[in-house]
Amino acid sequence: MKAAALERMESFLDALFKWNHMASLTAFANKKEAWRLGVEPSLAAVPELPAGTRVLDIGSGGGFPALCLAIAGEKLSFI
Repeated sequence: MKAAALERMESFLDALFKWNHMASLTAFANKKEAWRLGVEPSLAAVPELPAGTRVLDIGSGGGFPALCLAIAGEKLSFI
């Protein structure tokens, strides 16, 4: 993952934990756990998705996997 995408992923996780206490967005205890159990599994699909693949987000919990895919999958299209 490119440096800019890593920065955006960190910003996403910061926001997730900032708002988690008010809206119960996730059960992850900390950013390390969120990275291991949320981000990494979400990104596992990126190598299998060709450029231009259309992705439909139908209400992913806490942004997983859709936001992770959007951050890392620069050539994906989201509807």
